[in-house]
Amino acid sequence: MKVVQISDLHLAKDPAYRIYGLVNTQDTFIDVLNQVKAEKPDLVIISGDLSQDGSAESYSRLKEQLQTLNCEVLTIYGNHDNPAAMQSNLIGNIKHIPYKQSVAGTFILCNSYQENLHTGLISASDLANLENYLKSFADCIIVIHHHFVKLNTFIDKYILENNVEFSAMLQKYQSKIKLCITGHVHNSYDNYVSGIPIHCGLSSCIQLAKTETVLFDLKRPGYTVYNFTESGTEILDQYC
Repeated sequence: MKVVQISDLHLAKDPAYRIYGLVNTQDTFIDVLNQVKAEKPDLVIISGDLSQDGSAESYSRLKEQLQTLNCEVLTIYGNHDNPAAMQSNLIGNIKHIPYKQSVAGTFILCNSYQENLHTGLISASDLANLENYLKSFADCIIVIHHHFVKLNTFIDKYILENNVEFSAMLQKYQSKIKLCITGHVHNSYDNYVSGIPIHCGLSSCIQLAKTETVLFDLKRPGYTVYNFTESGTEILDQYC
């Protein structure tokens, strides 16, 4: 099974918007989407920050573009998103659901959004739901917007607030989890928690340098491919 992760699109009401004044996020997303179509994925996951400003216009344009994909698209909220505006544009193949069973395993989509905050938090009720899913399913793939293992860069200011509690939950059910996927950090990172691999996927607009202050990486916009096979999981970061 081939799954593509697109993350941190940061589309805006104005299609000419440039993130940090540098990159037109609409243009880079179209480039990424065209390359993703050529991948012919079985599933696409958009791991948060679909919009920069939470505008209805940004989600409406995104909806039209995602409907050109010949597969299901699963979405989660990022810290820049507007859940109400986003929900009104979830139609057809575009969905926001708590989990999805597949031949690769069960994708569990976590909500770390907090209104008007850039840090993440998983509520007590969502943690309880996560535990129920982990009890019920095997070969789980956890998807969450915020990173929860420190990267020793400036982005750690915006980490998942209850990262210790979340990591303890994963450790408790480590035998049930095959992979964790995050967005948010605008670059590719690999980590482990209790032996569980974690991959932070690329942004479709701009990559941030792995530094203690805000600097920009020279890497191109991109996306991440996950090839799930009987022999394991191959993770490929692709640049446009």
